[in-house]
Amino acid sequence: MNSVLQLLDKFSIDYQLIEHPSSISCEESEAYLSDDIPGIQLRHLFLRDRKKQLLLICLQRSA
Repeated sequence: MNSVLQLLDKFSIDYQLIEHPSSISCEESEAYLSDDIPGIQLRHLFLRDRKKQLLLICLQRSA
C-alpha cells in the first residue's frame, strides 16, 4: 500500500487514509462506515501481474 500512497503524494492528490480491520464482504465493512466520511462504497482488489507490476481494481457497490 505504501507504493499507492507514494503515487498519490507524487502527483499531489489529496486523500484521507482511514484504517480498519480487513473485511470479507460489503455487508461486513458497513460496520466501519460513517456519515462523517464523504464518498461512495467501493471494493478494492490489489493484484500483481507477471511482471510484478501492481494493479488496482475498484468496483462500486450497487445500491
